[in-house]
Amino acid sequence: MEIFWNYLDILPPILIFTAEYMNISNMDHRIIRTLYSFTAVAMWMRFMYFFRIFKRTNFYIRMIYEVVVDMGQFFFILSIGMILFGHTYYIFNLNLNIVEA
Repeated sequence: MEIFWNYLDILPPILIFTAEYMNISNMDHRIIRTLYSFTAVAMWMRFMYFFRIFKRTNFYIRMIYEVVVDMGQFFFILSIGMILFGHTYYIFNLNLNIVEA
């Protein structure tokens, strides 16, 4: 868990420098704004990290982290199920698109 917070400390400066370099290079502004939005999320998560210092909020921050990790495993299984049904309906749709001569 601690390595996550270490990466979260280094992520905002990297994203800011990357976005500024892209801004100087006159790249697409949608990509730059996307990088800034990821930077904002990382900085807010870093702000929440400081609530771990206090005894009353430490449990909640740990609980949120564990729920997100458990949801990741669920979303992996959910995405495989969605691909399964999507592929099934795609194959079924191929039969509907056959034009008989």
